[in-house]
Amino acid sequence: LWWRYNIAGLIALLKNRSSRFALFMYQFQAFGSRGFYWQLQGVWVCLWKDVDSILRGSQRRDRGFAAGTAVTPGIFPPRLLLFLSNGPGQNPPDSWPAEARDPSAPSPDEWFTYRVVLHKLFLGQGPLYSERVGALAGKLRADWRKKGTASPSRADLSDENLLVRHVCKSVFWVSLGIWVDDAEADHLAGWYASRAYFVLPRLLQRFVFNFLIGRVKKLRQGTVDIVKKHKLEGLFAEANAMLGQWKRDQTVEVADEILFGLGFAGIIGTATATVAVGKFLEGKTSDVPADSVKFDRGPDGLMTLYRNDPYRFIQEVCRLDPPVTSACSIVKANFVAPEVGTVVVGSYQQYVVSIANRDPEVFPDPNLFDPTRPNLSKSLSWNGQAFGADESQYPRICPGRYLSRDIIRIIVGIALGVHPSP
Repeated sequence: LWWRYNIAGLIALLKNRSSRFALFMYQFQAFGSRGFYWQLQGVWVCLWKDVDSILRGSQRRDRGFAAGTAVTPGIFPPRLLLFLSNGPGQNPPDSWPAEARDPSAPSPDEWFTYRVVLHKLFLGQGPLYSERVGALAGKLRADWRKKGTASPSRADLSDENLLVRHVCKSVFWVSLGIWVDDAEADHLAGWYASRAYFVLPRLLQRFVFNFLIGRVKKLRQGTVDIVKKHKLEGLFAEANAMLGQWKRDQTVEVADEILFGLGFAGIIGTATATVAVGKFLEGKTSDVPADSVKFDRGPDGLMTLYRNDPYRFIQEVCRLDPPVTSACSIVKANFVAPEVGTVVVGSYQQYVVSIANRDPEVFPDPNLFDPTRPNLSKSLSWNGQAFGADESQYPRICPGRYLSRDIIRIIVGIALGVHPSP
């Protein structure tokens, strides 16, 4: 039975040109476009109101991925932040200093403590972040000149390899303070190139003799080696010490976990969105099918929309073509899902952000690309209503959302000639 499930899933993925959104929409429509359906080892949750409700609360997590068991430790580190549960009430402000935690909230758990570490040492919004973001444009322009081009141009937004390399360098600069060389950036670009491997279940990995697992292991090891080369072991030793009772036995373990997050979410997510923004500026789609997005103006009109508000343009692109299409948590109590039946506690529940973002009950004319939507902040692309008034209500909102958005804005802005020169 499992072979049939997995082979059928692989065929469906290939049929939809490896687009996760297209695959999920195919499944959603095959099950009658209902709010819930059962696939693999769990229930899939598709309507905006249900996905939003999950994102607002505590989530029980395990080593689940795509409503199945994640391939650990071959693909994913087993104690990755993605797999840690968060308790109720643990929702401090975005700066995440330990002293800012609500004193009435439960004692910090491993997930909470890990988030504090990430924001204090790697993703904080303080002066160091501002300094690095402020210097980023100059570093990128210098790299563009090395490419041999007289000046960046809009045509560069069609150069996927160039964009991915810029994203790799930018992510490591803003989060770690190192500007990697071209060879190191080429290695880090392997995260983006390998993005399809992470969704394949263990059975299919075995079917190809664990070849893809081997490639991801080399990718993880090479990323750690870059950190060692730049002598950042002390930074990760500090991070490990800050975990307190959840400290890993070896510093390299926490380095692997954090760097996996920077590669898997930071590089893949930001690169995917940067490429998509470049495509949308031309009235084209990236990872989603062409007929799944409606454009009501041509490239010049789209350029005007970007100039008017780059942040809203980026957010609307990510609503329709989200870098993270879904996530997996564990059902905390039995419930009855319409057309599915009783879903028992302990089952996987895969909440599908990419479909929820197109719920017509929330987004009128949901396939229309419209950065001027008044309720654009209701988009759940960053695991919650990011950049809006309700952002603080989502404990698991993406910790790197500002980093990602700033990097996209600067790279695209330089190419379009709309980012201020020094």
